[in-house]
Amino acid sequence: MLDNDYERLDGLVPFGGDGGTYFCFDYRSNTNEAKITYIDLEMEEETILFDNFSRFIEALELYA
Repeated sequence: MLDNDYERLDGLVPFGGDGGTYFCFDYRSNTNEAKITYIDLEMEEETILFDNFSRFIEALELYA
């Protein structure tokens, strides 16, 4: 992650990504429970993927 990206990620905690795209814990609307949000800083787009971490875990599948 680039240093200048940190300023653009206020309230977001990245846990995966590559370059200007990140999967983040999103605490902007609720400081107690994070949503899972995908952001693309270059395209200035974001998508809420899951309402909370539990739903994210439930959606994981084994890739074989």
